[in-house]
Amino acid sequence: EWIVEDQEQILEEHHIRVININDLTACCTNGADLFLYADDAKLFRHILNNNDVSLLQKDLLDLQAWTDKWLLKLNINKCKVVSYGHHINFMNDYYLHSDGSISVLEHLNYIKDLGVTFDSNLKFDVHIHEKINKANSVLGLIYRNFKYMSTKTFITLYKTLVRPHLEYANCVWSPFRQMDVDKLEKVQIRATKMVKHLKKYSYEVRLRFLNLPTLKYRRLRGDMIQVYNILSGVHDSNSVIKFNMSNISNKRSNIFKMP
Repeated sequence: EWIVEDQEQILEEHHIRVININDLTACCTNGADLFLYADDAKLFRHILNNNDVSLLQKDLLDLQAWTDKWLLKLNINKCKVVSYGHHINFMNDYYLHSDGSISVLEHLNYIKDLGVTFDSNLKFDVHIHEKINKANSVLGLIYRNFKYMSTKTFITLYKTLVRPHLEYANCVWSPFRQMDVDKLEKVQIRATKMVKHLKKYSYEVRLRFLNLPTLKYRRLRGDMIQVYNILSGVHDSNSVIKFNMSNISNKRSNIFKMP
């Protein structure tokens, strides 16, 4: 379960705003993990029983005590709880103290984090729906303002304004259901028809003429690049998944071979 905090009010001294949060992660002593990015903090714990619920609540209160100590008042209205799992039969209530009373935090079925909307079952339905709508909206804007587009103009506009909405952080939310794969591909199918002299040709022919791969191919290519970066040590080893490497060595193999 994730508990998302939003720290908005900060100390101001001599018109210079300075915050030291090096000891923030040390305030959680009951086993919860704390993830930090800019002014957001996310408290996380794997919930297996009621004891885990109690320990997470203790860490949450310790976190609030840290903010009170340094006069960083939490905006409790922006503190939310999201539970992730295939079999969520109940929602655990968590609370914070507010002006002498107890405020129970709101449960959400999904939440946006760094531009990606995570839903409780991690199907990313909401995220995919939002990105398809945004990409189609931009396509409509392009269509209304460019009655005729050369191939070069279309490629520039599409790669700059449309495709990024469909690909941002797709290593995280890459669809595993065919219906979602088809929905995303339909955006590019529609887009390539905007080049009028290519409209009569099939999608495959239009892609070859425009030198564009399918969106599915680009996602697979992106996944392969990420795997290579992980195996090569480019990414922080503490923030990526671990791969099991083959211990069979021969002169025709390589060190990145997996069983």
